[in-house]
Amino acid sequence: MQRAMDAYLATHPPGELTYFLPKDDDELNNALSEGRFQRVIFADWDALMEPIWKGEAKIDAWHRAGVRIDLVTPPIDDPAAWRGLLDRTYESLTAWRRQQARRQTIAAVILSALALAALAILFNLLPSPG
Repeated sequence: MQRAMDAYLATHPPGELTYFLPKDDDELNNALSEGRFQRVIFADWDALMEPIWKGEAKIDAWHRAGVRIDLVTPPIDDPAAWRGLLDRTYESLTAWRRQQARRQTIAAVILSALALAALAILFNLLPSPG
């Protein structure tokens, strides 16, 4: 994959390069969201999707900052098509995460209420001191 990246960069000189390792997804996201870079290049679709699945890539913020996303090896040759798929996938995942967070909040509230009710019952069953 490194050879493919080197060949891509040789034919598309991007100017000054800054490399981010996969472990630095949060730093990459912050830099792109703040508009410190105009362009980001991923090796392939999987490399792009990894930080998205981990919740470390805010594609909507990248778009607002005017960042162009490129792939060395795109899943299909039509950039508009894969970028559209990226946006739809990101929107769907974001909606699912919001729904999951809402469900987890409701479950936590219900469990907390049950725990308080159980505690109240225990206090009523215990004999009072004295």
